Amino acid sequence: MHCVLIICMVEYDSVWFFLLKLIRKITEEYCIMYSKSFKPVYVMGVTAFVMALIMPGMADMECMMGRLVLAQCSADGTGNEVLKEQALKTSVTIRTYYVKNRGNDNHDGLSDRTAWATIAKVNSVIFSEGSTILLKKGSTWNETLVPSTSGTSDSPITYNCYGTGDYPRINIQSDVSKGRTLLIAGKNNLVIKNIVFSNGTSPDAQVRGSVEISDSHDILFDNIRVQSSYSKAGIFIHNNSYNTTIRSCAVYDVEYPRHEGLVDGIGILIGGFEDPNGENYAANRPRNIEVYDCEITGNTGTGIVILESPYNTIRSNTIHDNGGSGIWVGGITGVEAHDNIVEKNDVFSNCQYQDDSYGIDFLRPGNDNIIRYNAVHDQFDVFNYGATREIPFVQGLDHYLGTGGIRFDGNVAMDVLVTQGNIAHNNLVYNNFHGIEVIQFSNSQILNNTIYNNFIQGRAFALSHHANENVTTITSGNVFVNNIIYGRWYLVVNFFTVDAVIDHNLYYVDPDTIGAWANSTLNAGVPDIRTYFYPTGGLPDNFIEWKQLGYDVNSTVSANPNFVNPSNANFSLSPGSPAIDAGTLNILSPPELWFDFDGISVPQGLNPDIGACEFVY
Repeated sequence: MHCVLIICMVEYDSVWFFLLKLIRKITEEYCIMYSKSFKPVYVMGVTAFVMALIMPGMADMECMMGRLVLAQCSADGTGNEVLKEQALKTSVTIRTYYVKNRGNDNHDGLSDRTAWATIAKVNSVIFSEGSTILLKKGSTWNETLVPSTSGTSDSPITYNCYGTGDYPRINIQSDVSKGRTLLIAGKNNLVIKNIVFSNGTSPDAQVRGSVEISDSHDILFDNIRVQSSYSKAGIFIHNNSYNTTIRSCAVYDVEYPRHEGLVDGIGILIGGFEDPNGENYAANRPRNIEVYDCEITGNTGTGIVILESPYNTIRSNTIHDNGGSGIWVGGITGVEAHDNIVEKNDVFSNCQYQDDSYGIDFLRPGNDNIIRYNAVHDQFDVFNYGATREIPFVQGLDHYLGTGGIRFDGNVAMDVLVTQGNIAHNNLVYNNFHGIEVIQFSNSQILNNTIYNNFIQGRAFALSHHANENVTTITSGNVFVNNIIYGRWYLVVNFFTVDAVIDHNLYYVDPDTIGAWANSTLNAGVPDIRTYFYPTGGLPDNFIEWKQLGYDVNSTVSANPNFVNPSNANFSLSPGSPAIDAGTLNILSPPELWFDFDGISVPQGLNPDIGACEFVY
């Protein structure tokens, strides 16, 4: 039985060559001498230990660390080649590299003193798995960062910062001929953190972002800033990218000229504009992207867009003051954007430059999307104030349609979108022109939401069907149950839809405002429109007519829900509220694990409460 000592040392300084050679010879002879009494073992860190003894002040010990592997050989001396190969694979040295302004690309980059100078140098190096590249705080580069090497799931390659002062900045000047600030293409298992990417630009007629991920997976963005970019998107994820997390980041002041429909200058765009009828379209969609604890603000377009992409989560973000919608999910097919979750976001003051947009807007999504636990409030009122900003009308119209809180939209120009499993529950929707709207869209479930203070001429909740040459079916099967509407104008509107379940809701209108009820049914092709006004001082007889249509048979009208402090957005129920235990479990498909807006399990009593907040006894 023989043993062979494999010593794997990477890039050690030549000044120590003879010393290391001596260490190797002594250790090898020792193992061979006593091989009969020793079982095969792994000896780790011998070289690092010796270097620590002779250089205790060494700043970067990990750069000198080798791994000593004692590998068993076969009796005939040929050796165990598999074991040798495994040993060599695990012998890669994990290094840390430094980059700063006024560095030198001819240095080794292994310390601040010998730091590299340029991003081009970083892009040219093939790094070992687990390596870290540190950019010095206070430094700025007018270059695109293009990671050259993939890490592994256990040992990702990390780009981070060091030192004191402002975060390092990749700053592409605002020149349309320039390009991205960060491009990750075909690289996996990377961590990018604590870096600012600014002024990225997009050539005309090309869809791409200041920061772009293409055909890559297992990417983590942690506390990066993407700002002041002339781009179609600040962060653009597309082309079969998956398992990517954007955490504690900020994307703001991204701008781009408008075009009809989506407004360019998107904060984060997940998905591309490839032809949905093209080859391998579904297989190449981005998927499993998570965006959480981020701030998305001040962009000329929508805050976050999920375009024909499934299995994404948008969670606990602050999304405000964007030109278009806060969050937009969907596409063209009505199929591909499925199984997305939008939860626990604070979405406000969006729709600044676009009519007919909503805080959370699902336009032709697929099945099984969930909107829950969001606060959607104070979107800009284009209906009443759009002219002051010269906001254009929707194409073909001569008036504003208005903005709102949450919408499921099948597109009025297309056939009714028949879906399953799309649900909006336990959201707070307040101080918007419209509240929640379902248009040209079947089988949605709107459960346990609180809709407060829709504006004059706005609709708190609306169901509508629009006839056109593409329609083959009627909007149907939508559920509106266990919701509180504390309204100022139209409380419920139902235009031409069928088989809607509207019940176990609580409606209230301030005594000094006028609300209205409206319903329209198809009667031999002739619209039969009834408007029900809710006057001051009591229950009107026309609500009885509404109930005769089969709606709100078990609902409560003219009962103040007794919120704790609605003026400060506290919509919890006070003791004695008529909403407590007044809901129903007899609905289409309640959530398997059901929580209210504040994370309290539902129900607390025999029945769920009405509204987004469950009363705790």
